[in-house]
Amino acid sequence: MAKYLIKWKVNPPMLPDSPEERKKLMQSMNELIKLGVKSGEIMDWGEYCDGSGGYALCEGNEADLYASLIKWRPYCDFDAKPVLTIDQVIDLFENASKQGLATDDSIPMNNPLDNLISDIHDL
Repeated sequence: MAKYLIKWKVNPPMLPDSPEERKKLMQSMNELIKLGVKSGEIMDWGEYCDGSGGYALCEGNEADLYASLIKWRPYCDFDAKPVLTIDQVIDLFENASKQGLATDDSIPMNNPLDNLISDIHDL
């Protein structure tokens, strides 16, 4: 099952103009998030301190992700990316190394910041 990092951003023009209606909407959204965390649908959730958006971590497939996000539209915009665990990264790197696809020269490790920036610009 894929894991997704979802960055969400509030879409202010779509929020109700009335402070009372906006408060009711935000309370109901917070309750849905709380239920999602409690049920395990949302693995982790956080909001930026400035209130402009936040992140969520979820597992599922593309259809699950779409179904989860569509209910928040148009109040929030999303940037969702599949992510790998460190164990997955290590396994993939080891397999790539065995196949000769990952070489020591291709990985800028232990370089000073200036060298790393230079390496990036050279790409």
